[in-house]
Amino acid sequence: MHLTETEWDVLSFTLNDPEHLANAMPLINRIEIEAKCEDLFHSREYNERNMLEFKILEACINHSTLLDDMPYADCTYDHTRSLIDAAYSLQDRFAARFAVPPKDWFKLMGSKVERPKSAH
Repeated sequence: MHLTETEWDVLSFTLNDPEHLANAMPLINRIEIEAKCEDLFHSREYNERNMLEFKILEACINHSTLLDDMPYADCTYDHTRSLIDAAYSLQDRFAARFAVPPKDWFKLMGSKVERPKSAH
């Protein structure tokens, strides 16, 4: 199945932390999870018929680490909007849910980033 670049960007935050996913999927062999995460992260391709790949990508949504980084991210409105659109698309494809609904991501994004005060 084809995923967009932005969808892969959203998934990559968690794919880049295979230990986190292995902890979220205790019934599956850790070494298999870590190897498959690395493969998915670098290839940015997945086979929807491969149940392990599907479960890993589903876990990337349900246990996303992207949400931990959002308050410290300094993203533009357009980039944030594209991440939100990708998140909604991923939720539909995998019937999985992010811990914080994408509609609330604007509140999170950059909330801990110090911005220079304008002198108006």
